[in-house]
Amino acid sequence: MQVSTGMNSHITGAAARKPAIDRNSELYKASQDFEALFIKQMLDAMRKTIHKEDDLLGGGLGQDVYQDMLYDEYAKKMAATAQFGLATLFTNRCHRNNRYGLYLKTYRFLTENVRY
Repeated sequence: MQVSTGMNSHITGAAARKPAIDRNSELYKASQDFEALFIKQMLDAMRKTIHKEDDLLGGGLGQDVYQDMLYDEYAKKMAATAQFGLATLFTNRCHRNNRYGLYLKTYRFLTENVRY
């Protein structure tokens, strides 16, 4: 027997009206990349607070390059698994405003032509 208290009925109704997000779509993957970029910026700001003399390797250019690549991977993994919600929010916003075509064209251009 299932008992309903009615407390979460407004949540269930809102969730039923929300369109499902195709997590395999190109738009969602582009949104995840955007989320990873945001997380990377956050991690870089946090990394600047660490004193170089406290590092195990003692600093240097090699360590800086390695840490930058490591934090890139951290950001990608966090965007894929940490449920920040930015990718979902951005995907929903693009669908709501019918701007996903323009966004995908811009994303494709940047990923094909911009190297950093």
